[in-house]
Amino acid sequence: MVPWLFVRRYLFYSVSLGENAPSPPPVRAPLQLRLELLDEGGIPELVSVRPSFYSPSLLEKRMSKGHFCFVGRSGSRLIHVRWIFRTSVYLPYLRRTLVLSPDEAYSDDAYTVPEYRRMGIYSFANFLLRKRLREMGYARYAYAYASWQAMAGEHRDRIWAPPVGEVKIIKFPWKNKYVWRGAVQELGAGQISLRKE
Repeated sequence: MVPWLFVRRYLFYSVSLGENAPSPPPVRAPLQLRLELLDEGGIPELVSVRPSFYSPSLLEKRMSKGHFCFVGRSGSRLIHVRWIFRTSVYLPYLRRTLVLSPDEAYSDDAYTVPEYRRMGIYSFANFLLRKRLREMGYARYAYAYASWQAMAGEHRDRIWAPPVGEVKIIKFPWKNKYVWRGAVQELGAGQISLRKE
Protein backbone atom coordinates (compact mmCIF):
# COMPACT_ATOMS: atom_id res chain seq x y z
CA MET A 1 0.00 0.00 0.00
CA VAL A 2 1.37 3.43 -0.95
CA PRO A 3 1.08 5.83 2.04
CA TRP A 4 0.77 9.05 0.00
CA LEU A 5 -2.53 7.80 -1.45
CA PHE A 6 -4.06 8.19 2.01
CA VAL A 7 -1.95 10.88 3.71
CA ARG A 8 -0.51 13.69 1.61
CA ARG A 9 1.84 16.34 2.92
CA TYR A 10 2.72 19.59 1.21
CA LEU A 11 5.66 21.61 2.52
CA PHE A 12 5.62 25.40 2.11
CA TYR A 13 8.72 27.57 1.92
CA SER A 14 8.98 31.35 2.05
CA VAL A 15 12.40 32.89 1.59
CA SER A 16 13.59 36.47 1.81
CA LEU A 17 14.81 38.03 -1.42
CA GLY A 18 17.17 40.36 0.46
CA GLU A 19 20.75 41.01 -0.46
CA ASN A 20 22.05 38.00 1.51
CA ALA A 21 21.06 35.50 -1.17
CA PRO A 22 23.10 32.29 -1.46
CA SER A 23 25.85 31.96 -4.05
CA PRO A 24 24.84 30.52 -7.43
CA PRO A 25 24.86 26.72 -7.47
CA PRO A 26 26.99 25.02 -10.12
CA VAL A 27 25.47 23.77 -13.36
CA ARG A 28 26.76 20.29 -14.14
CA ALA A 29 26.93 20.80 -17.88
CA PRO A 30 28.92 23.03 -20.27
CA LEU A 31 26.06 25.39 -21.10
CA GLN A 32 25.05 28.97 -20.46
CA LEU A 33 21.58 29.47 -18.99
CA ARG A 34 19.77 32.77 -19.26
CA LEU A 35 16.34 33.59 -17.85
CA GLU A 36 13.82 35.55 -19.92
CA LEU A 37 10.35 36.86 -19.18
CA LEU A 38 7.91 35.36 -21.69
CA ASP A 39 5.10 37.42 -23.22
CA GLU A 40 1.88 36.20 -24.88
CA GLY A 41 3.70 35.83 -28.20
CA GLY A 42 5.71 32.98 -26.68
CA ILE A 43 2.68 30.86 -25.75
CA PRO A 44 2.89 28.54 -28.82
CA GLU A 45 6.54 27.73 -28.04
CA LEU A 46 5.65 27.03 -24.42
CA VAL A 47 2.79 24.70 -25.43
CA SER A 48 5.12 22.82 -27.81
CA VAL A 49 7.55 22.10 -24.95
CA ARG A 50 4.85 20.61 -22.71
CA PRO A 51 1.76 19.89 -24.85
CA SER A 52 0.13 17.37 -22.51
CA PHE A 53 0.15 19.88 -19.64
CA TYR A 54 -0.18 23.35 -21.20
CA SER A 55 -2.93 24.63 -23.46
CA PRO A 56 -3.07 28.10 -25.02
CA SER A 57 -6.27 28.90 -23.08
CA LEU A 58 -4.68 27.98 -19.71
CA LEU A 59 -1.60 30.10 -20.37
CA GLU A 60 -3.63 33.04 -21.68
CA LYS A 61 -5.82 32.86 -18.57
CA ARG A 62 -2.75 32.91 -16.30
CA MET A 63 -1.27 35.92 -18.08
CA SER A 64 -4.61 37.78 -18.06
CA LYS A 65 -4.65 37.44 -14.25
CA GLY A 66 -1.24 39.11 -14.03
CA HIS A 67 0.86 35.99 -13.45
CA PHE A 68 4.05 35.67 -15.45
CA CYS A 69 6.35 33.06 -16.87
CA PHE A 70 10.13 32.93 -16.95
CA VAL A 71 11.87 30.62 -19.38
CA GLY A 72 15.45 29.41 -19.19
CA ARG A 73 17.29 29.15 -22.48
CA SER A 74 20.52 27.57 -23.55
CA GLY A 75 21.36 29.30 -26.81
CA SER A 76 17.98 29.64 -28.51
CA ARG A 77 16.54 26.45 -27.00
CA LEU A 78 13.94 26.68 -24.25
CA ILE A 79 14.99 24.16 -21.58
CA HIS A 80 13.30 25.38 -18.37
CA VAL A 81 9.94 26.95 -17.48
CA ARG A 82 8.99 28.68 -14.23
CA TRP A 83 5.56 30.24 -13.59
CA ILE A 84 5.28 33.00 -10.99
CA PHE A 85 1.93 33.73 -9.40
CA ARG A 86 1.06 36.93 -7.59
CA THR A 87 -1.85 38.40 -5.60
CA SER A 88 -3.65 35.06 -5.34
CA VAL A 89 -3.62 31.64 -6.98
CA TYR A 90 -5.93 28.64 -6.71
CA LEU A 91 -4.09 25.50 -5.58
CA PRO A 92 -6.13 22.55 -6.89
CA TYR A 93 -4.24 19.98 -4.83
CA LEU A 94 -5.41 21.78 -1.66
CA ARG A 95 -8.73 23.07 -3.00
CA ARG A 96 -7.77 26.44 -1.56
CA THR A 97 -6.76 29.86 -2.90
CA LEU A 98 -3.42 31.13 -1.63
CA VAL A 99 -3.65 34.86 -0.93
CA LEU A 100 -0.32 36.65 -1.36
CA SER A 101 0.79 40.02 -0.07
CA PRO A 102 1.79 42.63 -2.72
CA ASP A 103 5.52 42.00 -2.17
CA GLU A 104 5.25 38.19 -2.26
CA ALA A 105 5.56 35.90 -5.31
CA TYR A 106 4.66 32.20 -5.43
CA SER A 107 5.64 29.33 -7.71
CA ASP A 108 4.75 25.66 -7.84
CA ASP A 109 4.89 25.15 -11.60
CA ALA A 110 8.42 24.50 -12.84
CA TYR A 111 9.58 22.22 -15.63
CA THR A 112 12.92 21.25 -17.14
CA VAL A 113 12.96 19.38 -20.46
CA PRO A 114 13.96 15.73 -19.85
CA GLU A 115 17.37 15.71 -21.52
CA TYR A 116 18.54 18.62 -19.32
CA ARG A 117 17.50 17.16 -15.98
CA ARG A 118 20.01 16.20 -13.26
CA MET A 119 22.39 18.94 -14.43
CA GLY A 120 21.58 21.55 -11.76
CA ILE A 121 19.37 23.59 -14.12
CA TYR A 122 16.48 23.82 -11.64
CA SER A 123 18.62 25.19 -8.81
CA PHE A 124 20.55 27.60 -11.02
CA ALA A 125 17.31 28.90 -12.58
CA ASN A 126 15.96 29.36 -9.04
CA PHE A 127 19.01 31.49 -8.18
CA LEU A 128 18.51 33.65 -11.31
CA LEU A 129 14.79 33.90 -10.60
CA ARG A 130 15.29 35.15 -7.04
CA LYS A 131 17.60 37.85 -8.35
CA ARG A 132 15.06 38.94 -11.00
CA LEU A 133 12.18 38.98 -8.52
CA ARG A 134 14.21 41.17 -6.15
CA GLU A 135 14.89 43.59 -9.04
CA MET A 136 11.13 43.65 -9.74
CA GLY A 137 10.43 44.77 -6.16
CA TYR A 138 9.41 41.51 -4.50
CA ALA A 139 10.59 40.88 -0.94
CA ARG A 140 9.62 37.23 -0.50
CA TYR A 141 9.43 34.16 -2.72
CA ALA A 142 7.18 31.28 -1.65
CA TYR A 143 6.82 27.80 -3.10
CA ALA A 144 5.55 24.36 -2.15
CA TYR A 145 6.60 20.75 -2.65
CA ALA A 146 4.71 17.53 -2.21
CA SER A 147 6.62 15.55 0.43
CA TRP A 148 7.06 12.55 -1.87
CA GLN A 149 8.84 14.50 -4.60
CA ALA A 150 12.35 13.09 -4.75
CA MET A 151 13.99 16.37 -5.76
CA ALA A 152 12.41 18.40 -2.94
CA GLY A 153 14.92 17.51 -0.23
CA GLU A 154 17.84 17.91 -2.59
CA HIS A 155 16.67 21.37 -3.69
CA ARG A 156 15.88 22.42 -0.12
CA ASP A 157 19.43 21.55 0.92
CA ARG A 158 20.85 23.67 -1.90
CA ILE A 159 19.01 26.84 -0.93
CA TRP A 160 19.26 26.43 2.85
CA ALA A 161 15.59 27.15 3.43
CA PRO A 162 13.63 25.18 6.02
CA PRO A 163 9.88 24.89 5.44
CA VAL A 164 7.76 27.58 7.11
CA GLY A 165 4.70 25.35 7.28
CA GLU A 166 2.91 22.33 5.95
CA VAL A 167 -0.49 20.97 5.10
CA LYS A 168 -1.32 17.35 5.77
CA ILE A 169 -4.38 15.89 4.03
CA ILE A 170 -5.72 12.69 5.54
CA LYS A 171 -8.04 10.95 3.11
CA PHE A 172 -11.08 9.25 4.58
CA PRO A 173 -13.76 7.56 2.42
CA TRP A 174 -16.38 10.13 3.50
CA LYS A 175 -14.21 13.31 3.47
CA ASN A 176 -10.69 14.71 3.76
CA LYS A 177 -9.25 16.06 6.98
CA TYR A 178 -6.79 18.98 6.73
CA VAL A 179 -4.09 19.60 9.32
CA TRP A 180 -2.41 23.03 9.03
CA ARG A 181 0.99 23.61 10.65
CA GLY A 182 3.42 26.47 10.98
CA ALA A 183 2.92 29.57 8.87
CA VAL A 184 0.13 28.15 6.71
CA GLN A 185 -3.08 29.77 7.95
CA GLU A 186 -6.63 29.08 6.89
CA LEU A 187 -8.45 32.39 6.38
CA GLY A 188 -11.92 30.94 5.74
CA ALA A 189 -13.96 31.07 2.54
CA GLY A 190 -11.53 28.61 0.92
CA GLN A 191 -8.49 30.88 1.34
CA ILE A 192 -5.09 30.36 2.98
CA SER A 193 -2.01 32.52 3.51
CA LEU A 194 1.61 32.22 4.60
CA ARG A 195 2.32 34.40 7.61
CA LYS A 196 5.31 36.64 7.05
CA GLU A 197 8.30 35.99 9.27
